[in-house]
Amino acid sequence: MLLLFAVALCACEGGAPAKKAATSDAAPAPASAPVGGAAAPAPSRPVTDLLSPEPAAFPAPLSGVRFGQTRDEVKAAVPALAEDGTVAPEGWPDVRLRLDFSSDGGQLRYVQAEMPRSATAEIAARWGQGAAAKPDGSLQTTWWFDPEAGQQAVMLDRGRGRLRLNWWPLLPWKRLVGDGRKLGVETTPFLGATPEAILKAYPQYRPQKSGEEKNKDLTLQLPPHEFRTEPTFVTLDVAGGRVQRVVYRLDYSRQPALREEFPRVFRELLGAPKKVDGFVTTWTGKVPVRVEDLDALKQFDVRI
Repeated sequence: MLLLFAVALCACEGGAPAKKAATSDAAPAPASAPVGGAAAPAPSRPVTDLLSPEPAAFPAPLSGVRFGQTRDEVKAAVPALAEDGTVAPEGWPDVRLRLDFSSDGGQLRYVQAEMPRSATAEIAARWGQGAAAKPDGSLQTTWWFDPEAGQQAVMLDRGRGRLRLNWWPLLPWKRLVGDGRKLGVETTPFLGATPEAILKAYPQYRPQKSGEEKNKDLTLQLPPHEFRTEPTFVTLDVAGGRVQRVVYRLDYSRQPALREEFPRVFRELLGAPKKVDGFVTTWTGKVPVRVEDLDALKQFDVRI
């Protein structure tokens, strides 16, 4: 009896014998098929299609944008603009655009595109080779300019499989210099103007006051000149309630050849200088001009 019970117990624990695994003659799914049935990502379009034919012009998704616009104005032109300033251009999944706005006025400061390093050849095919500049730190830079549109673009090869293409506003330095004694941007003459007149005439340059209450100096922020991303600061020295002197600087740190070109252009505009004393060159006349080569800073200091 005990033996019969043991045999029955073993039969219950062992269960039915395992069935042979089913086989199928159907072809296996392709290895590239996306998981869950999702559509495979579309290949990225050529970068040449993203860029405008005009060197340094904004990329196609930002064709209605210009420097100086507010965030709201840019948003109206580019509805895809996210809160963090990024834009994902449709058709280029490996490219990201980012727009930066100033903290004081909310105006567009610069545009940045990050893309694969392989796009270097495509950028050159679209815009030409560009102007190579002295490396900025460890980064090699290449520049393109559109003086009429007031824009410049700089490519930074980051050397890690990605590169950046940045767009900045541009005020060509020859236009900035003007006739040597009057800057090319002056619609209301700086010299002799009251601070109130400057504030009214040049709001786009965001004038800032400093100094004593009665004789507050003014500083204007003009767009950068070639091979420069920082603003060109113009200081207006005020005495007796009026501008008595104009001071600005020209930078040649990224393009040493400009060190020779700056003085040559001033001589063409103002004639032979009255005096050359080391790094300082002066011209006399009704409006004296003093130009000093600040070798340590790689800049020219201009005082009118």
